[in-house]
Amino acid sequence: MRGSSETNAPVMVSGTVTSFDAGKGFGYVAQGGGRELFVEQREPQSHDPRFLALGDRVVFEVIQGREGPHVCSVRRF
Repeated sequence: MRGSSETNAPVMVSGTVTSFDAGKGFGYVAQGGGRELFVEQREPQSHDPRFLALGDRVVFEVIQGREGPHVCSVRRF
């Protein structure tokens, strides 16, 4: 029998950064199908010290937040 934690488990997907404001620490990432999701990145998640930038290819988890799905654990590849 599957527990409820498995049905709400994050899913890893890839996409492209469509906008990102490094000063504010947030922007949007488009999934392969074009759906844009909100992304917040206060600290870089890779060895590269820069924040996300327009056009970066990334992998991330999609989680359900209070206001709908959003991105977490984003990393450039």
